[in-house]
Amino acid sequence: MKNRVEIIQVSESEFLIGTNKIFLAPPSTVFVIAIGEQTEKIALKHREHHQILAESFSKEINYLIDLNQCGKNHPGARSVWVELSERESTRKVALVGLHPVARVIASFVMNFTKNSSTRFFSSREEAEH
Repeated sequence: MKNRVEIIQVSESEFLIGTNKIFLAPPSTVFVIAIGEQTEKIALKHREHHQILAESFSKEINYLIDLNQCGKNHPGARSVWVELSERESTRKVALVGLHPVARVIASFVMNFTKNSSTRFFSSREEAEH
């Protein structure tokens, strides 16, 4: 099935969800490289993966999300991103990107989320400091 999205574990600290790459950076940071179109199916798999990580980390999760290669975000996916940013288990969200689409995506999430710990940065280095 071409439209089926899976969580694929590449190594102990690396996963693929659709075309997105996820890297775990202990103790509680998840680095996501969003690549291509973001469908609701992909977002729902990210939500499922978030739940697994929240249980295994036993604490709040910080996200560093690189949007430079991200494509269109479908409305259902955008709703899931907002929901994930507002979960009790989500501590901070750093959205990174220079690409104009990255800025639009970040604007949407930041405007609709109640999580005041969501910020946009131009580079990964800036976000990590």
